[in-house]
Formats: sequence, structure tokens, C-alpha cells
Amino acid sequence: MVEITLRSGENTFKGVLEVNSGVVTFLKSNNPESTLGWKDLTLSALDNPIDGGPSLSRENLKGKKVVVIVDDWGRPTPVYLIVPTVIEELRKAGSKDEDISFITASGMHNPMNKEDLERKLGKEIVENFKCYSHDGGDIAQLKFIGISDLGTPIWINKVVAEAEYKIAIGRVFPHPTYGYEGGYKMIVPGVASFETILRDHGLNFSPYSDYGIVENPSRGEAEAIGKMVGLDYTINYVMNFQDEPIIAYGGRDAIRVQRKCVEYGDNYVWGARYNHPADLVIASMRENEKGWNRVAFALGMARRVCKDGGIIMFLLPTDEPEDKNEFRRLSLSELLRLNEKRTWQDLSERDVQWRLKAIRSEFYRRRAFCDKRHIIKFVGGKVSSLTLEETKGEYYTSFQEALDSCKTLWGKEINVAILPEASKVVPLPSNQ
Repeated sequence: MVEITLRSGENTFKGVLEVNSGVVTFLKSNNPESTLGWKDLTLSALDNPIDGGPSLSRENLKGKKVVVIVDDWGRPTPVYLIVPTVIEELRKAGSKDEDISFITASGMHNPMNKEDLERKLGKEIVENFKCYSHDGGDIAQLKFIGISDLGTPIWINKVVAEAEYKIAIGRVFPHPTYGYEGGYKMIVPGVASFETILRDHGLNFSPYSDYGIVENPSRGEAEAIGKMVGLDYTINYVMNFQDEPIIAYGGRDAIRVQRKCVEYGDNYVWGARYNHPADLVIASMRENEKGWNRVAFALGMARRVCKDGGIIMFLLPTDEPEDKNEFRRLSLSELLRLNEKRTWQDLSERDVQWRLKAIRSEFYRRRAFCDKRHIIKFVGGKVSSLTLEETKGEYYTSFQEALDSCKTLWGKEINVAILPEASKVVPLPSNQ
């Protein structure tokens, strides 16, 4: 027997697991503490490019137009602590301040105003350098580059397209459609037009375009386009779940830099290894994690480690909120048709953008909730009848009652996986 005590949000669950044989594995991320600051890590990434080339400061950038692409308000990277070091190295390489520009890789996010830019880049940078926030719907900002091998028309922000030296600075972290952030994602969707982004986002519907899958259709097309546009230097950071810096890599090959961060994060930050798929997965959320906004992600992580036909027991952090999603009751075909409809009468481009994002979010929710490969048992917080219908799930108020409902497994040699913080771990097979 195994006594289990788990927290999910503000709820505590206690029960006894009557396993007589087999393996019980706890899957937790390492989530290490930060030991170096942003400046030291940035200097290391600039002085020691992973491709073995010269440091950034030894480039000949005299008279060249330089653009520094940074992630925007949607990411926690404290760029204002990073860019002063980058500027110092650019000056050593011969750059003049008037030739250096900064632009946010805002993609489908709302552009940032001056106050937003000051919070991201720092007031001194905004006051003394040319700083832009990319707007993928503003035709005047865009330049046509060409067409990708998959037929994606490519428009890129002019500031980036016309720069003679391009640097990208951003975080690498698990992402719901590109597998992980970083690398050429700073180009697409970062500084691309709505049209280019939406063509690439159409690949988001692939089951391979998911958390923790680095070689996937969405990222593959973004990298193909990114190579056409070009990046001369990339700095990517791995951060822990407190948004503190753990390690940084830099170099001229954006893909190698990003993959190096992925490898490190998988092994030392967010990844947790398992040997065999589990017959029973017990998943909970982080302590004090109250909302349902991460439930779909956490359920997706639990599905990853569960064998087909296995049981997932999900300990809910709170009640499911009242459903106000206008897309939830649409059929999949209706949802896809709406996604392909690029304009709506009487809607601004910005409203169209957010409508499309909401449609894709509904698809990602269905990816987690409507997959019928597993038996889902919800425990604790109230669940809507629609969620139970979608998942073909069962609901229990008592953790022990839910455990007792699995008695057909007891006495067998089974594998049990426990994810005490399913929303902050990426389960990975040991042989991956």
C-alpha cells in the first residue's frame, strides 16, 4: 500500500493506493535555483558562441544597420537587464548607437505602447535608441520577402528585413504549438505579417505541434522561413519556474542555439523521465494554483505518460468556471472553417486576430479534453456536464473513492505515475 497526500491549488487530497506489485514513479521537474545573474550569463553567451566562432565584440559592424529583436510583454524575460550588455558588445564591434534599433517580436500579440516598451527595454534604452513594437496587421511596416517551399507568402517587418545585422534575444520554454519557444520563432510569428503567421498557425492543428515536441510542423515552417530572413546572432535563455535565469547560449546558428537550450531544459529544468507508460496516472496542479487556465496543459502532460486504455485521475484545483466560450459547442469542422475565414465583417484586424487566437485555444483545449484514448476520473472541484461528456469522464468528490474505483487494477503488476505538479513538468521517455 502507498499512502498519498497531494495538493492541487488550495485543495489537499489524501488516499491509500493499494498496489501490491509494479512501480510507482513520482514525476517532478528539477526547477533548479538560479546561480548566475543576467549580465554574467549574457556575457558568456556572447563571448562563447556554441558554433566556436568569434565573440560578438569581434564582429566588424562599423556602419552597419543593426536590429535587436526581443520578446514582448507575453514573455517574462527581463530584457532591460540584458540589452545594456549587448549594447556594450555592439559598440566594441564598431556599432554606433544611431545604427542600432530594437523591435519586439509581438507576432499576434497586441503591439506595445511607449510605457510597455519602457518596462520591457528600460526607459534609458527607449529614450536613446530607435525602438519599435511589431504590428503584424500594419501593412506599412511590412516587406515582402518571398514564398517558402510549402507555399507560405512571407512578409516581415521592414526594420528587420532591411537590417544588415540581426540579433534575437529571448527565452526557451515549453510551448503549446511550437514545442518550445526561442530560435527562429522570433521571426515567425515574432516579426511576420498576420497572413504569414496564419499560414504557419494552420499547422498548429497537427497533433505533433504540441508541448515538448521540438521537431514539429509549426516549428519546421517557422525555421524554414527564418533561414530565408536570416539571424546573425541568437541569445536564448533557459529560466526556472520563478522566471530566474539558469543558463544562456549564444551563436550564429539559431537552430543550434535553441536546441541546446531545449536539451538543457529537458534534462535539468522542466523535464521528468519515465521508463514505461503508466497504467494509472494521478495528476495534480501546483500548490496555490487556483485557476482552470492550466488544466488543459496539465491534463495533456498526464496523457503523455499514460498508456492507451489507461486511467488518468485528475485532482482539480478548483471548480470549473461557468462556460462562456462561444466556440465550445461548435463541431470540429465548423471550428476549422472559422479558422480559415481570415476576415469578419465589421471587425477590426485586431479583433480578428483575437478571435483567431480564441479559436485556436479552443482547439488546444479539445486536444486535451476530447482525446478518448484514456479513462478520465476527475476528483474534487466541480466539473461541468459538458466537460464530462467531452472526456467521457467520471467525477468523484472523494480521492479515496476514486482510488477504490480502480480496484480492477489491484493485485496486478502495474505502473503508476504520480505528477504532483502536472502543470510544470514535461514527461519524457528515458530513451528520448
